[in-house]
Amino acid sequence: MELKYFKLIVILIHLILVKSDSSLNDSDLYFIEQSIDDSEFQEIGQVNLRLLRQNLNSAHIQSLNENDFTLEKSGNAYWSRIDSNSLEGETIDQLKSVIQSESSIFRLRFCKKHPIHECKASSFIYTKALGSGGFVLNLTLHTSTNNELNSFSIKTSKSNLSHKKKSIPNQLTFFLSIQSIKPAQQPDTETYLEKIRLEREQKEKGAQAENQSFISKYWMYIVPFVVIMFLANIVNPEAAAAGGGSE
Repeated sequence: MELKYFKLIVILIHLILVKSDSSLNDSDLYFIEQSIDDSEFQEIGQVNLRLLRQNLNSAHIQSLNENDFTLEKSGNAYWSRIDSNSLEGETIDQLKSVIQSESSIFRLRFCKKHPIHECKASSFIYTKALGSGGFVLNLTLHTSTNNELNSFSIKTSKSNLSHKKKSIPNQLTFFLSIQSIKPAQQPDTETYLEKIRLEREQKEKGAQAENQSFISKYWMYIVPFVVIMFLANIVNPEAAAAGGGSE
């Protein structure tokens, strides 16, 4: 009886893991597609962003083996290696014909297939640069806070692998890194509103000051003059009367 319950528990755990793995693939799985010049895009690989991020995070706390070509370290950044699917013969022939061209463009894009085929980001590099870099590319993926891919950039790799591929290989090699886009700082609305309120009060006080009467503005000059004239009339009333009679 106990064995029966044990088997049932194992089956339930398996179903939960399968379901979680399926949802993980649907939401985090991106398919890599390539195109040369105006040719149609072809799928050449895939990457799971969540698993890629976990792999890169673990690299930061583990010692990196210099002979391990699954990871590469450049400065403080770690790059996870992904090899493309085998290139079709038509693609290899096309690369051979344009590899020395100054104008030929090699395009990459990352697309989802669930629930519909939708391409999230694309970028390009000159095909000649692809060959000069040994058909090894560094892809920096820029993701949002919810692990959604927003864009990516392409650069030729400085990996030791790039010096080992002189002829056109059967597959391309990518070293991927993730950079999360940090959310912008929220504005301090309360401080801004308080600043506006103070500026409005200062303007209102300035308007009230301008509307004051002439006497209220210059009373400190008018009052002393009036007092002096009054005292002068008291001290010398005859001169004041004579001045009035002369008119």
